[in-house]
Amino acid sequence: MNKLIVVIMGPGNENFVEMCYNSVKNADKILYFTNNYLKVKSILKDKNVDIFQNHWNEEDKTTNGKCRNEYLEELKKKYNDCWCLVIDEDELIEDLSKIKQFIQTANPYIYSVKMRHFIENLGHEDATHSKHFVPARLFKISEAKKYPLHSHPVLEGNEGTLYDVCEETTIWHLGHLPISYLDYILKRYKQHLNDSIIHN
Repeated sequence: MNKLIVVIMGPGNENFVEMCYNSVKNADKILYFTNNYLKVKSILKDKNVDIFQNHWNEEDKTTNGKCRNEYLEELKKKYNDCWCLVIDEDELIEDLSKIKQFIQTANPYIYSVKMRHFIENLGHEDATHSKHFVPARLFKISEAKKYPLHSHPVLEGNEGTLYDVCEETTIWHLGHLPISYLDYILKRYKQHLNDSIIHN
């Protein structure tokens, strides 16, 4: 059975950490790369999560690519025969089980995954494209080569590696929501998580 490793990368914003984690907690392993190691460690107590200190530098325009190459190096060292799904801390997976099922029969390619962006609140989203795909977020680790060194790097594959799309589920992006709105959403999320039997 093919295993799925999830990589989360982000600054350790408490509005996102728990929600992001809960959407992927059934992965075979989670690697969390963060600027705020102690904060994330205080929130996540799961032994299946390995937390790493990110070396993010706002002054360096290539820092995104450098940080992504750091987790890619860790993946290749320990999980080269597995699959990987990469999400940012401000993103949620709609249904991780569909990704886990997909990789059991998928070709060993690099896949772009369907994504939807909330804009301003949970009632509005970016509709500039009827279908939006975030590039190269799901991949067979042995097929990955490197990330280029710039601000929005897309994973490059080995020579001959093929690319395709995965529409099995959706990544929801929350990063365009105002902080005050996120505070409200997080409060309601935690309330329903703790006391509701009808909200999943």
